[in-house]
Amino acid sequence: RLICACDHPATATRIAEAGVAAGVSLPVRIEIDCGYGRAGLSADDPGLLALGRQLHQQAGTSLAGVFTHAGHSYAARADVVAVAASERDAVVAAAAALRAAGLPCDAVSAGSTPTACLGADWRGVTELRPGNYLLFDLTQAGIGSCTRGDIAASVLATVIGHQRRHVTIDAGSLALSSDHGAAQRDPSVGYGVVCDLDGTPLPGVVVHALSQEHGWVSVAPQGPGGGSATPDLFSALPIGRKVRILPSHSCTTAAAYPAFVVCDGPRVVDTWQRVAGW
Repeated sequence: RLICACDHPATATRIAEAGVAAGVSLPVRIEIDCGYGRAGLSADDPGLLALGRQLHQQAGTSLAGVFTHAGHSYAARADVVAVAASERDAVVAAAAALRAAGLPCDAVSAGSTPTACLGADWRGVTELRPGNYLLFDLTQAGIGSCTRGDIAASVLATVIGHQRRHVTIDAGSLALSSDHGAAQRDPSVGYGVVCDLDGTPLPGVVVHALSQEHGWVSVAPQGPGGGSATPDLFSALPIGRKVRILPSHSCTTAAAYPAFVVCDGPRVVDTWQRVAGW
């Protein structure tokens, strides 16, 4: 099932041309800006009704509803509940305006992971889309959407070296991504928290720096470039030891891999293929 997104008449025209060429009517949802500012129309934008009529009346498209994404919830800190309320209000108001103009608006879709987890009232919303909710990560744990024990994604890595100030693993930016979002809230998490094979974090041990193919592991970093290694760390992480890394951002990390390897403790129980590429 294909659903298209649109916030401009020119885009609506291009989608309609594709629908006509394919001999189908493509369902389109209008994107609403609820305060994030990335894309979309505000609920009171005069162009909302005109765009809705265009999608409803032209050949090649049908008006399938509205949607929004509160990406600014990631920076909201203690105000995530308030962001969730404004997210709901914006998309519900847009749907009400379209319906009042006699236009169909079946889908009223909202959702970022922080607002979906922490928001309390979704009256008027028909769908939530909390994508990161599938796996969680250190960024979500820092926001309060989950605990570290809820994080379902990890990267399996191997210790391959001992340096003067760090332990080296074979998981760099290509394996973990260079997204440092979690550390913006808590510098001590670095680019990932190091765990043993059963997922138990090693106290204070993090990936504090990345190169393309290598991760630099240390204890208690003071920031992205800090950290130190001790004889105890070298003993705990001998060369050849396997470790699991909890990622800062599971979405960009998962994008590096063709499939999810599903584990029940140390036992591999399944492999889930995923869509890769753009």
